[in-house]
Amino acid sequence: MVPLPLASAATSQPEKVIQLIKAELPGLRVVAAIDVASGKCLASYCRPRAPAAEWVAEHHATTVRQQQLALQAWPGRPEQLTDMLIPMRRHLHLLRVARKGEWFVYLAVKADELSLALAREVLRMAMKRAGC
Repeated sequence: MVPLPLASAATSQPEKVIQLIKAELPGLRVVAAIDVASGKCLASYCRPRAPAAEWVAEHHATTVRQQQLALQAWPGRPEQLTDMLIPMRRHLHLLRVARKGEWFVYLAVKADELSLALAREVLRMAMKRAGC
């Protein structure tokens, strides 16, 4: 795996994550950082002819909010949502929640072009390198 490049200090955490993922996964279709509360894109990249990140942002934000609420009600010690996988016939959709749970990264790749393990690792490392 090629080392992930560092982003500039003036760039926000969501923008840093998008830059790091784009550098490591040039064949990705869509990547976006999405605010959980509002469902708005904080930063995004879409390959030509791919669906716009804004199109799925609000729907995935609702899913993350609902899962966070469900985990708060978990009996015993509450769990924290880290990531979710939405596998489809032709695409893999990954969501990884930032440490504080206020935003998450949505990533879509073609299932036959990239392994799930690699996509998850790149996403995890990009979030770690950006400090989230």
